[in-house]
Amino acid sequence: MSLLKGGQSTKDFFRVKEESGTSTIVQGLSGDTEATAQTHKAFELVDEFESTSYTFKSEYYAVDYDVANKQDDDTLSAALAAVAKPSAAASGATPWKNERGVEYDAASSSGEKILSIDYGGIKPDGTLMKVVFALGGISPDSGSFTQKAGENSSPTFKFTGGQSLNTLTIPKGLLRTDVIDVDDAGTPATFEIAKDEGVLVAWLKPAA
Repeated sequence: MSLLKGGQSTKDFFRVKEESGTSTIVQGLSGDTEATAQTHKAFELVDEFESTSYTFKSEYYAVDYDVANKQDDDTLSAALAAVAKPSAAASGATPWKNERGVEYDAASSSGEKILSIDYGGIKPDGTLMKVVFALGGISPDSGSFTQKAGENSSPTFKFTGGQSLNTLTIPKGLLRTDVIDVDDAGTPATFEIAKDEGVLVAWLKPAA
């Protein structure tokens, strides 16, 4: 038996452009240039959150998660404004499925999907770290907060899992080299989230 505790308090987020037959991970909060390095992320959550609660979907292989977030600054506000703002076309619309059963969430973030890379716990023997690659969107109600004297505002952060329109190929260059040993023989050159799915759980060697 192997018990896993905690995580690395590190999540990276990348935008994903989807078209019929092609899904591309792109750089930053805008534009269409393909992302090939970890520094090309759209934004990150690092250290300033207490926990992450994952729920696997029953309809298809994907995950939703809630972050007990503490970060509240201009960087997070700019990220949420870019990726979690409901589009005008989606306002009041309901999710729908195409003929293959792939679900489209009409109220998700700005017509794009988000790839989340979450660095989790390490096995007690130190050999492998649990890394969750999840595809979906940032819920439009993320960023909700309460102001109260003497307490953190703690804006909410919710990730809603979705299905990939195509097979999504993720290069290992998007991984953090200070967290994962990307040169280890057990770290593949690419990872894949299968078509019609939305999550990949990998076990990778931690960086020294």
